[in-house]
Formats: sequence, C-alpha cells, structure tokens
Amino acid sequence: MKNLQSGLSESTKGLNKVSTGLTDAQDYLTGLSESKASEKFYIPPDVLESDEFQKSNMYMSDNRKIAKMSIILDVNPYSKEAMTIVERVKQEV
Repeated sequence: MKNLQSGLSESTKGLNKVSTGLTDAQDYLTGLSESKASEKFYIPPDVLESDEFQKSNMYMSDNRKIAKMSIILDVNPYSKEAMTIVERVKQEV
C-alpha cells in the first residue's frame, strides 16, 4: 500500500511539472501572437531579463537593438547548396 501511495505522489508531482510546462508554453505563444516582433523573431520578456541572456552582450549592439548571428552550415560553405541556404537566410532576415 505504501508503494502505491508513493507512486501516486510521484505521478502527481510529474503531472504538476507537465502542467507548469504547458502553462509556460501557452504564455510564450500568447506573447508571440501579441508581438509585432513575431513577424521576424520573438524573445519572451522573461528571457530578455534573464542572467543567461544578459551574458550574450558579445552578440548585441550597445543599444541592444541589433544582434549578430553566427550560422554554421552542415554543408561545404563554398558549395552551390550553401549559397542557396545563405540566400534563404538573407531573405528571412
């Protein structure tokens, strides 16, 4: 009986984690749908304010309006395939 109670308690904790994850995902999608930035790229406010994001200064301009992107291709960078990929990236950005 104790094993059953313990198992049920653990499953409840797991379901709470899933619920929290779904809530976080819903919050992200709501923020994304309400943001003009979603037309190109959206970063949720809590991520922008996080310590981890603040460490990304080497990729950001002083006014934090421009970000540098490093793209690593899984094909030969001098191939025709790479040139096609680069053109698609340019169009998207």
